[in-house]
Amino acid sequence: MTYVRPTFRHPGLPKNELGYTVDYYEGSLSTLCAGCGHDSINAAIVEACWQMNIEPHKVAKLSGIGSWLTSLVPVNVVKAAADGSILPLIAFTLVFALAARRIDAALRESLIALFSGIANAMTRIVGFIIALAPVGIFALVLAGVSRGGAGIAGAMGYYVIAVSSALVLFALLMYPVGSMGGQIPLGWFTRAVFPAQAVALSSGSSLASLPALVEGARALELPSPITGVVLPTSVSAFRVATPITWLVGALFLAKLYGVSLGGAAMLTIAVTAVALSFTIPAVPHGAQLALAPLLARYGIPAEGVALLIAVDTIPDLLGTMTNVTGDMVVAAIVSRPGVAERHAEPASSVDA
Repeated sequence: MTYVRPTFRHPGLPKNELGYTVDYYEGSLSTLCAGCGHDSINAAIVEACWQMNIEPHKVAKLSGIGSWLTSLVPVNVVKAAADGSILPLIAFTLVFALAARRIDAALRESLIALFSGIANAMTRIVGFIIALAPVGIFALVLAGVSRGGAGIAGAMGYYVIAVSSALVLFALLMYPVGSMGGQIPLGWFTRAVFPAQAVALSSGSSLASLPALVEGARALELPSPITGVVLPTSVSAFRVATPITWLVGALFLAKLYGVSLGGAAMLTIAVTAVALSFTIPAVPHGAQLALAPLLARYGIPAEGVALLIAVDTIPDLLGTMTNVTGDMVVAAIVSRPGVAERHAEPASSVDA
């Protein structure tokens, strides 16, 4: 903090589980203006570290964007993985991948083969966990409901309504983006994407919606050489719904468990969700499973993810529908014809 503080500590100040009052975490005076945004960030960090019972000597007081950028550099990659520090791992992976591109081709192929084998093995392990997940989810939800009673059921209902509304709203907002970005009349775009959305809502699978997306792109007379590459790539890697579900889920669990999430924490969750949305494993509830380490980092019990999974049926279907809408938007923008005159009315198959 920037203001002068007395050294006297009132004996009645609240202490955390380690026996420290909050002023143990404040450190020495800084040059930050008292009450400014950077100083407020420092105050929030101090309060969070005190509440999370972190040893004071482990807290480094930094300010503003510098603190966030410094946190992206993992001192120990293995420890970062064990602690669930996802964003530093992503930053390290990007630097490591760029460095791997500059080594000898034979060594690079060996490195790729090694990590491909590790990835396949980890996918099998995730498969084993998924097979046992129903029993674990039942036990965790039963424990939560037994402690919270009927209030838990009501809270979960509010969560489903909140995340579903956010997903539907975002999907609707993408309509004008696809229309203007692809120079396609809004009505044409709506009719072209509707069959794929219907498949997504009925199957919960973006991959199952791919044939309908291809038909919709053909009805809009988008170039087949482009959509033939863009649509399969988007379906497999582009998941616009992940940041929404992560943010709403994290905020809900933070409220449920009484944990305060500051602006920096929400920004980190959003950025991590965007970065990881391209690598979410193709397993049921993969987005929620990937969220667990990030929740633990901010003091939210990872078992709370089980509550999200237990009511994920409707949000998952709407999330798939949102992702499919985003896939068509990407295809329309990439295939933007750039001509003054548009083609005729789309094929009647879209109307069916």
